[in-house]
Amino acid sequence: EFNRDGSLYVSGNFTHTSGRIIVSSTDGGIGVITFKGSGIQTYTSGGLLSGAINFIVGSGTDLPFIQMGTGLNPAVISGGTTGSFTMLPGTTLGVTSPDGISLSGLTGNIRVGGTRVFPSEANYIYNGTVSQLTGTGLTGAALLGINNPSGVTLSQPVTVSTLTIGDVAPGSIFNDGGHQLISTGTLNLTSGTFNLGSSTTGTAMPEFTTINYGSGTTVAYVSDQAQSISSMNYPNLYLSGGLKTIVPGAEITVEGDVATNGLLSVESNLTGSGSLIVYGEATGDVTYRRILRE
Repeated sequence: EFNRDGSLYVSGNFTHTSGRIIVSSTDGGIGVITFKGSGIQTYTSGGLLSGAINFIVGSGTDLPFIQMGTGLNPAVISGGTTGSFTMLPGTTLGVTSPDGISLSGLTGNIRVGGTRVFPSEANYIYNGTVSQLTGTGLTGAALLGINNPSGVTLSQPVTVSTLTIGDVAPGSIFNDGGHQLISTGTLNLTSGTFNLGSSTTGTAMPEFTTINYGSGTTVAYVSDQAQSISSMNYPNLYLSGGLKTIVPGAEITVEGDVATNGLLSVESNLTGSGSLIVYGEATGDVTYRRILRE
């Protein structure tokens, strides 16, 4: 129990599976719980929160990784408190809820009644065990980590510095859900699949400056709408849905296998054409459209 203004600093795991944490002051008192460890701190929920309790992740040079329970038992900082939740730049949140993180309402791992601050300079690791949405709380990230073989899907366009897929959970799946991911940083596709597009929107591969692929990984263009294949090297390439085009001047190299499902067209104009080089197995038809000079 906090009497009027009280502060609690947590350097290790925080387990609150029963009982109540309350602010009992009737004259505007506020409790503050600050996570200030140097590594992973696991939050386990189940107890009740009451009154104005502000949660702060990070303190000074202490930039912890707060893991919200597990995929089987996601932790929730509940709406029983009218306080706020604030992450500092450089801190990390392990997101386990199927709904991700939300800016308001009683969904996601963070449900406090006050302001929720998820800065784009922080890191967000989605490591649930059932399919997850990123949620309205994710608008940007220094690092967006995807470690969920059941799949994580963007809820809205997001700008990230680094996207890492499957560095902890092999076979992880990231879907942009038809929301354009924006990045000129780094893609680490360590294990799993990066799916581009939705049934209604054809998105493009972000313009990563650095791309690191793991063995057996796949980039998939899956929109039902038309999509242009970005000029780059691919580990494995999979196409489904609507027409896929390699535009004039685009150079596509697939180090592994490609499955076109008969959807791929390699286009040309008077000054050049697209190109496709496949070092592995190619399945499905490819249409080559050539323009000949008179």
